[in-house]
Amino acid sequence: MSTPRCSVVSAANYLLWNSRYTDALSGCLSARRRGSTGQVQTFARAALGAGLDSLGLVNMHERAILALASVFEPDGSRSRMLRRASWFFTQAMVPFEAARRASVTKGRRLQIRSRTLYLNNARLARANKLLQREIVRRRLSETRLHAGREEYRGLLKESHLMQKSSAC
Repeated sequence: MSTPRCSVVSAANYLLWNSRYTDALSGCLSARRRGSTGQVQTFARAALGAGLDSLGLVNMHERAILALASVFEPDGSRSRMLRRASWFFTQAMVPFEAARRASVTKGRRLQIRSRTLYLNNARLARANKLLQREIVRRRLSETRLHAGREEYRGLLKESHLMQKSSAC
């Protein structure tokens, strides 16, 4: 049987987690009563932290059930085994579902922030365009003002010269 690949977990690491999962499930199935929810979820959080994804957990559960079925079937306890295995799997999926929900929520927040950034960038681009137009308009006005000043300065000099020449 080939080793299914998970998102981040190497084949050797997957086999290690698969063995741990089978041992934990076996312990739950052989106990007189259900194990602790906290223990199962702690195990699942550690697997999630190691990079295992929910599909990897599903594959491990299937392999563990197949491996353990022969151990628990002979005495007719198949129904009880399946109920406990189902409970174990449900508890193991809780951290994965919590991580998925958190990821979805963060994804939505990122989309909102991305949209806000896009709109702000568009506003800034429009404002920059208006500022560039204003800069061009002011520079043109300054150039005209400077040219007008020089023209009037020349006229004033000419006027003074004409006044001096007519006074003579």
